Amino acid sequence: MQILDSMLKIAVLLLIASVACYFACLFEERRHSCKNKIIIKSRTLTESYLKLIDKKCFKLGKMRLSIGDEIKLSLVETNKTYKGKVLGIKKYKEKLCLLTDDDNIMEFSVIHIKKLKIVSRYGKII
Repeated sequence: MQILDSMLKIAVLLLIASVACYFACLFEERRHSCKNKIIIKSRTLTESYLKLIDKKCFKLGKMRLSIGDEIKLSLVETNKTYKGKVLGIKKYKEKLCLLTDDDNIMEFSVIHIKKLKIVSRYGKII
């Protein structure tokens, strides 16, 4: 009985610690976004590539997206889903730039996007 009580206390302590760390990261992202600074850890993303992107905050359909938002999208022709962080949109080419979870930069044509879902916003709780 004492072992179960101590395990329950440890589980509650770990839950509280993980929630506290989540909120600390969230407040740090919020502080950076207020200063118009977004931190994305990537080896393939360069400053010169970010300069090629026209818009960092934009509206796609009814959804308002900005750089750093994590989204999940599926394409019309392949039904393959991609998950990653939004880098922006190249307006003249009508392409959405996405940094995938496996650290690849991909560009998707806006007219070929079948479904778009926001997983999390940078610095906000959904």
